[in-house]
Amino acid sequence: MFVPVTSQTGKKLMPTRPNKAGMLIKKGLATPYWSNGIFCIRLNYATEDE
Repeated sequence: MFVPVTSQTGKKLMPTRPNKAGMLIKKGLATPYWSNGIFCIRLNYATEDE
């Protein structure tokens, strides 16, 4: 099972495992949201691609 990840600008990134997604949310590095019934996270920091 994987959790989809999007960047600050909405670009789709590689999915991650639920444990890592939970860690990112707890540390404040990501924000959880639902998209079409699927749990996703949005990063709160800029990535190398941007």
